[in-house]
Amino acid sequence: MGHVGPCYQLRPLNGGKEWEAEPDDMLPAMQSDALSGAVAEVNARTRQGC
Repeated sequence: MGHVGPCYQLRPLNGGKEWEAEPDDMLPAMQSDALSGAVAEVNARTRQGC
């Protein structure tokens, strides 16, 4: 989502409550993470009938 000061605000791909994370607690996203997110978005659109 973004960041304020040193902390980043994160939110689940399917929506939900955001949380903060310190940069030292985060890892770079892997290609499989991006694919999982893309599949989750397509599945959500399919369930909505779009």
